[in-house]
Amino acid sequence: MKTSDIVVLVVILTITVGYFSYNFFSSRPKNVEREVQLSNNGIADKMEEENLSALVLFGSQTGTAEDFAYRFSTEAKSKYKLANTTEDLENLDFTDLDKLDSSKLLVFFLATYGEGEPTDNAEQFLELIESEDTIFSSGKGTEDRPLANLRYVIFGLGNHTYEHYNAMAKRVDSALNALGAKSVAPVGLGDDAAGLLEESYLQWKDEAFPEIAKAYQLEEVHEDYKPLYDVIEKPEISNESPTVFLGEPSRQQLKGMTSQAPNSPANPFHSTPSHSRELFNNDTRNCLHMELDITGSNMKYQTGDYVSICPMNPSQAVDDLLDILGLKDKRNMVVIVKPFNPMDKLPILSPTTYDSVFRYYYEICGIISRQLIFLIAPFAPTEEAKKELTKLGSDKDYFKTNVVDMHLNLAQVLRRVSSGVPYTKVPLSLLLENLGHLKPRYYSISSSSLAYPNKVHVTAVVDKKEWVDQNHIFYGLTTNYLLAHCRHQHGEPAPHPNGLQYSLEGPRKKLTGKIPLFIKRSTFRLAPPEVPIIMVGPGTGIAPFRGFVMERAHLAAQGVQVAKTVLFYGCRRSDTDFLYKEEWDTYAKSLKDSFELHTAFSREGDQKVYVQHRLLQQSALVNELINAGACFYICGDAEHMAKDVTNALATILATVKEDGAKRIKSLRDENRFFEDTW
Repeated sequence: MKTSDIVVLVVILTITVGYFSYNFFSSRPKNVEREVQLSNNGIADKMEEENLSALVLFGSQTGTAEDFAYRFSTEAKSKYKLANTTEDLENLDFTDLDKLDSSKLLVFFLATYGEGEPTDNAEQFLELIESEDTIFSSGKGTEDRPLANLRYVIFGLGNHTYEHYNAMAKRVDSALNALGAKSVAPVGLGDDAAGLLEESYLQWKDEAFPEIAKAYQLEEVHEDYKPLYDVIEKPEISNESPTVFLGEPSRQQLKGMTSQAPNSPANPFHSTPSHSRELFNNDTRNCLHMELDITGSNMKYQTGDYVSICPMNPSQAVDDLLDILGLKDKRNMVVIVKPFNPMDKLPILSPTTYDSVFRYYYEICGIISRQLIFLIAPFAPTEEAKKELTKLGSDKDYFKTNVVDMHLNLAQVLRRVSSGVPYTKVPLSLLLENLGHLKPRYYSISSSSLAYPNKVHVTAVVDKKEWVDQNHIFYGLTTNYLLAHCRHQHGEPAPHPNGLQYSLEGPRKKLTGKIPLFIKRSTFRLAPPEVPIIMVGPGTGIAPFRGFVMERAHLAAQGVQVAKTVLFYGCRRSDTDFLYKEEWDTYAKSLKDSFELHTAFSREGDQKVYVQHRLLQQSALVNELINAGACFYICGDAEHMAKDVTNALATILATVKEDGAKRIKSLRDENRFFEDTW
């Protein structure tokens, strides 16, 4: 090779390594001072102008915290006549917090995202209250305790399987307390593990409301249900009218206008799958591979990011709910929803139709809220149904056995309780106030942004659980929606394998075969090519690691020197559910000796072998790479696998002088230990 060629190759290598190093490390949280820029809508002025006693605020990533905030706000108005409204944290200027006195109450619903991070809309608020420099404007408190007159309560949404469990709720509580603010009720730590979040919320609010009532001298009001929203049927308006929302997520998309706003749930990009296939298909499970085209979207992703899929409810679920509510014959009736109090926000885009409400806008397939069951009880069609709903709504153990453990949705519960007699007296407003909105689902992108800059790959197992003795089957919402798209793309005349049907043509039949989506950033980042990496991802936990290995193979093929890249992958059997089995040899040809794949097949051989067992068998290699500066990644089940793998790593890293768990903590602090678990 000529000297000039070598020089050019070295320059290319240096630029590439520098780029990836910057990309990797600049994506990490850093202790840098940033100017806090918030809305001009001051919080104190807002509460004064609208004569509010309380403001319910949410920091939400997927919409769950927002739903709980609205539920709390509704109950505070109806049961305690507490004048309040609900706001997104990012919509207000909090620099005048010190203007609030003890007659005002702030209620926070705060989700923790990723590894203890704030949600996007809560970042600036957190920066403000954790800032070392006091920037509050008026100074009603003292210089060192500027919020001495502020009163608040907090409910956090987290998952105990993560190391930084409910970090946002704890950080905000600590910061407000340090500024002199007083908590009126204990901080609620909602736990989303094993479906416990709903019960966490109910327990907390039943404890918090009496404390709030005591502090603000509120009397609980016992009266019949009064709807917050007036639902007006408009038979004279055609459901084909261009002013009627039939599933469009925003007014701009209803008008067919192109938005320059970032892609989001209100402004998704409608992608056409360029390729899809079933990686395996048997009597109990399907696994999909889909390649979604994002050309023309102005969206860019980095390897390790998420794609957020905006699903719809299956036609069977929509039909079932409309039928049990006595609305099936009115499904295409246009309705206008208006708040009785003009200060209240609309819960839904209006005008719309009954069908659209339950097909596109609200969660109707998930486990129903115990509180909603209790609220529906007075409107039951029979005394027997009223008695049973009241018991389900008031007895959490009975509710768990008869609803939660079988994943029953609203229509299924109502139908079982009344033996099919419709609930024609349930106000639609009650459902709009208490059902959760239909939320996007996040999937780790399983492709490399270098290899596929205009496509995102999705790897997903289609969920299905069956209770034979109860004649009941639960289907995963979004994975079955994607499976319907996969079958549609291949033009298969056979129906959906789980018997489900979807309106794949979308609102007004303009989106046939298109999937609404947007990109969500992740902190699960691939290290630069010169850094060794160890990845552990059984099942669909392989998704981001396929992207990682694909990217390193792509770089190696271009002549970039790539450090050791080790993958531990596990599944049931090598001949049935070994994902991307045919691809690993191809990547290995590019990566050569720098790539190692260690597999664990749990249902082959006399003993079950899992990824943590393979990890322990490779203790010397793991130790060597960690000592050489490797990054360690885990993706998959949080409850069991991630814990077992972490414990195995702690065993490997333990020395006479240092405990393995402390070593892992050091790796976290050095941004060398990453988890993407669920």
